[in-house]
Amino acid sequence: MAMKLVLLMSATALSSVLSFPVNFQVGSPVKNIFQIKRDRVFGCPILNDVGPKRSLPSNVILNMAIRIRPGGDHGDMTYMPDNVMRQSGTFTAILQVGGKDCVNDIYVRAPGKWNDIFWYVGKTARCTGTCSEMEAVARQRPLIIEHAARLRPREIGKNFGEGASLEVWVAPGDSELAVAYNRPDLMMRMAHPDLDSSHIGNIEVGFVGEIYQPGEEGFRTERTLDGRPSKPEIKAGIDRDITADEVEKMMKEKESNIL
Repeated sequence: MAMKLVLLMSATALSSVLSFPVNFQVGSPVKNIFQIKRDRVFGCPILNDVGPKRSLPSNVILNMAIRIRPGGDHGDMTYMPDNVMRQSGTFTAILQVGGKDCVNDIYVRAPGKWNDIFWYVGKTARCTGTCSEMEAVARQRPLIIEHAARLRPREIGKNFGEGASLEVWVAPGDSELAVAYNRPDLMMRMAHPDLDSSHIGNIEVGFVGEIYQPGEEGFRTERTLDGRPSKPEIKAGIDRDITADEVEKMMKEKESNIL
């Protein structure tokens, strides 16, 4: 009985650290401590209420939480508030110095029903003198993948944890309009999941994740497996760029066609 009480207390402490529920049944306590529900984990795009907090019951509970959290432990790129905010701040700092040439748009593709859809999940920035665009993705891949899973729990989140099956694709910075137009000269490139980036410091790269406003559908594009548009180029009919409202309208039309 004493052992069951200790395990129950441990599970409760672990649940408070992670801020999402832990299934616990007295009949099989050890097994159920590790049966973590993921509904709340993938319910928010930014990790404000998930992950170890500063007021912890013990270092033991903290270490357990990091090891069994859905995204795993990836050191300074583990999807935790401090890391997310640091990389966002670094993104802003690099952008202010280097401008658009240092930035790339990031998309994630998942297998299954939506395998021809590339979901826009954010932007990376890099110090161009020391880091390539692919190294910037590789260094921050855990942040990018987990953010994508939280942003699109239905389409991407169900494949979370199967890193090889989720692909990260890179497009030129601030190229959303060209992507929406299906410009044939805009090709995306897939980032290799095993590219070595251990020599890149976290201050040399940044990532800012896409955040949806209430009711927003989210930006995505249909692409072939070589990164080209799978649909014909959209002609606006007049010599101007389409507006953000027109892009949103097109995305809603695509959403209705897909679903």
